[in-house]
Amino acid sequence: MANPDRGEVEVKLGGKMRTMRPTFQGLREVEHRTGLGVIELVQRFGEGKASLDHVAIVLAIGLRAANDDAPDYDQIGEMLMRQGMSDVLLPILVFLASAFVGDQAKNLLASRGKGAKASPGGA
Repeated sequence: MANPDRGEVEVKLGGKMRTMRPTFQGLREVEHRTGLGVIELVQRFGEGKASLDHVAIVLAIGLRAANDDAPDYDQIGEMLMRQGMSDVLLPILVFLASAFVGDQAKNLLASRGKGAKASPGGA
């Protein structure tokens, strides 16, 4: 369950709700592994132009920050192949957007009325 005091975002993956936690270290790792800045990634996700690799990288890092026994990159890739990416794109966008809009990122999910939700409370 997401912690509202940490600005966590819930995402449905592998048939269950999981929690992603935005951290400075994690977002720096996302930038390093993707070769793109957070703003560029937000633009790509917002335009629906994210690669499968970018999706799996962001999920792996965000899930690991919230839970020590989170699935790894390869496990996430297999889950994505079974379920597709549509359920994870908006929560990832909110996760990335938290880097520069803080608490307001949760409003992205609320305004879209999707099944995943951001916790009230903040980054």
